[in-house]
Amino acid sequence: MANPYSMIPQPPPPPPPLPTSFHNGNQVQCSPSFSSISDGENNQDTSPQSKVSCFKTHSSKCKQKELQFHLVGAIESGNLVQVQKLVNNGVNIDCIILLVKTPLIHAMEQGQEHIASYLISSGANTNKAERNAWFRHPLHTAVFKNMYNIVLKLLVHGAVIEAQDGNGMTPLTYSAIYGNSEITKLLISYGANLNHEDFVNRIALHFAAERNLLDIADTLIRLGSNIDHQDKYGWSPLFGAVMYNHIEMVQLLLSRRANVQLLDYGGDGIMHLACSRFRREKVFVVLSTSEDLYKRKRRIPTLSFQNLCVKFRGSNIDIIHCLIDAGANVCLSNYEGLTPLDLCKEQNVMKSLVSVGSPIDPGWIQSATLCSESGENTEIITWLLEQFQLQQRLIFACKVAIRRYLSFTGCISSAIQKLPLPNAMKDFLQQVY
Repeated sequence: MANPYSMIPQPPPPPPPLPTSFHNGNQVQCSPSFSSISDGENNQDTSPQSKVSCFKTHSSKCKQKELQFHLVGAIESGNLVQVQKLVNNGVNIDCIILLVKTPLIHAMEQGQEHIASYLISSGANTNKAERNAWFRHPLHTAVFKNMYNIVLKLLVHGAVIEAQDGNGMTPLTYSAIYGNSEITKLLISYGANLNHEDFVNRIALHFAAERNLLDIADTLIRLGSNIDHQDKYGWSPLFGAVMYNHIEMVQLLLSRRANVQLLDYGGDGIMHLACSRFRREKVFVVLSTSEDLYKRKRRIPTLSFQNLCVKFRGSNIDIIHCLIDAGANVCLSNYEGLTPLDLCKEQNVMKSLVSVGSPIDPGWIQSATLCSESGENTEIITWLLEQFQLQQRLIFACKVAIRRYLSFTGCISSAIQKLPLPNAMKDFLQQVY
């Protein structure tokens, strides 16, 4: 009969004794290999002096961490006296707190300008950036928080004026984004590059134009910023002003002779954009050039663009008239063979384009004739038929040629008034619906 206990698993045999000990008289010693295993390192110093040194190092690190912890609280409460005590007690004022930032950056973010000023005077590193994707330097943060005195103090203490954040933007770009006119002038006086490009080839003037910051844009242009600088997608500051429907900014840029003949990466001119601002490829450009790092990478609409979609979806006929008067080409075909007239969806815009020479497609006339017979949109169809007949006449060809010739002036309407022609002829040349 089988033993019932034979099926129970037996414990493993004990391990053999380590062959690392040997007797030397009455003293037991360990071999070097066993010593390295037990102590963690060959020939490690286990003297009392070494243990005291390790304890001192450990306690000094703990003390430093405790000082840094109290420094965060002192900054957030605005307690300058406590900050001074902590600095005198040896806290590292360039340490990384809250995982990503220095005490100097944290003080500015908390709005504690007096503490930030003290830290700079105490020798804080004015060029140590935060450790996250934004990668903002102290100078970026000071501009963002609109701290003029701190910006000046940082520059005096050696802050790099061309420091770049995670988007490749400099402090001057920040001042154009957040509308700090005085800080803009200060940075320029210290030699800031007016035409520095971020990672999508945008300069400060692009952002000022998109935000309708007339004072900053005027300052940048007057002091040498390139008014026709094109970004990665071929957009100049004028494209941004038209996209965001800023009539005052468009007028300013045109008065400074912004080029209205530039083409973007799709072969579209400024009139194509003005007639179809919300095409998918135009929205893509806006999302891909956002000032917000995370939204730019993820193509998320910014608040300003959301407001644009809600408030300014309607007609921008005033901007259309400004561009026409500045000599923008209404007959230009993009890479797909489309003219601004092919893209517009509003009757008043269409009339304005046709009245200054945008050619009417004969195919439209065939369709318009069929629609007129059915009684649909008879008014606009009748007008199109009349304009199509007018475009075949010599007098209309002369009108288009004269206006095109005068486009070099930057203001066709003013140039027409100076021509030695009868008033009736001037009125005909001026006529824009």
